[in-house]
Amino acid sequence: MRRLLCVVAIVLAGCSPEPAPPVPVERDDGAALARAATDGAMAARRHAARSGLAPAVTGGAVAPEPAAPPKAHDGYADVDWTDLMPRAELDALRRGDAPAIDHHGARRMTQSGSFHTVSTYTGRRIRLAGYVVPVAFDDAEHVREFLFVPYFGACIHVPPPPPNQLVHVTLAQSVRAPDPWEPQWLRGTLREERVDGDLGNAAYVMDDASLAPYDG
Repeated sequence: MRRLLCVVAIVLAGCSPEPAPPVPVERDDGAALARAATDGAMAARRHAARSGLAPAVTGGAVAPEPAAPPKAHDGYADVDWTDLMPRAELDALRRGDAPAIDHHGARRMTQSGSFHTVSTYTGRRIRLAGYVVPVAFDDAEHVREFLFVPYFGACIHVPPPPPNQLVHVTLAQSVRAPDPWEPQWLRGTLREERVDGDLGNAAYVMDDASLAPYDG
């Protein structure tokens, strides 16, 4: 696989880099947004959102926003992470209103963002690219429940993304946990449901989902 650029959706200007592995960041339109990429396209192949909204509040689905119809792949609509965040919140992120991330403090930073979802994609069969953060393992060290995140290191090395950039997933069958730095395709029916957890709170869930290695 050619050089993998991790999607760094919440890295801000002035953020100190992780000791290892390094996380390259691009600037776009003066805002600290990252270009999604794993060999040209990882999770959100468009702009990935940073964290830094107002403190999280409960919310529901918002009205669908005009957008080009997503491409279909084997009956699953290809969706980008930015499609799952309401336009107003994405615009707020582009304005750069976000606190700097302290990677070296002893206290874990609080998750920010909202639980507002985009109804365009709830109840639909979608395909989404991202990374696996296991929530629990079985006796065979296989994983069935995990958080699906837009960039490597989310919920582990850096604060969690906003809730509407997290998907709480339950697989139809447990699988061997993928390497944390290897991107995956997630397929299943997306639903709006709040799930609170130690690693981060999610605004979306996907049950009876399936994983496959990312292949571009």
